[in-house]
Amino acid sequence: MPRDYQLYRYDLDSYQLSAITQLPSSFVPWSQRLASGNVAIFSIPTDPNNLAEDVPHLLIIDPAGNRANPVEEPPPGS
Repeated sequence: MPRDYQLYRYDLDSYQLSAITQLPSSFVPWSQRLASGNVAIFSIPTDPNNLAEDVPHLLIIDPAGNRANPVEEPPPGS
């Protein structure tokens, strides 16, 4: 199973495919949604044996600005 996931953009006018961002190697996408112009990707971090190694993560990507921002968990008790 590949471990080098990327998010791509396809331009219909120019027929060009381009990578927006490279996801971390342990970031295995589970589902994705488009909201307010951003792409939200939910993942389960896994080790090379495909076993969960951490809590699920959410990555918010701004395709227009080519920026990826991980959503951080609040500290326990906050």
